[in-house]
Amino acid sequence: MASQSLNDHGIRSEVVGSKDYTSHVTGSDAGSFDLLVEQEKIPEAEEIIRSHQINIVPDEPLAPSAQSYLKKAVIFAIVAVAMVPLLTNYISLKNLFHYWTLEKNPTKKIFMSFVVLVLQVPGCISGYLIIKSIPHSF
Repeated sequence: MASQSLNDHGIRSEVVGSKDYTSHVTGSDAGSFDLLVEQEKIPEAEEIIRSHQINIVPDEPLAPSAQSYLKKAVIFAIVAVAMVPLLTNYISLKNLFHYWTLEKNPTKKIFMSFVVLVLQVPGCISGYLIIKSIPHSF
């Protein structure tokens, strides 16, 4: 919408950022994007964008939230059952660790950590069965 509005006003613009919905689902993207315009057109572009009541975020990156790490931990634990079990379990546990350090509510922290740890079990069993099925006579 912002890019189209700028283009309608004769300001060339380009949107750069994630448009892939899977990155939103897994929490690896905050849904932010960069709107690129020519250097000399920035003040005019900001005025047009503000007239549409769109917030302009400064250049510093957004810090990931505890919720985004929790999403990743759950998604990777579920994916571990079918795809590269032990590796995705490890990634899930790393995200759980980040969630643990950012979450402020102790009750939620403990409960959600328990849920993620329980979700690790099927992936670990799947990984064990895959390793066990590999012939040992090379």
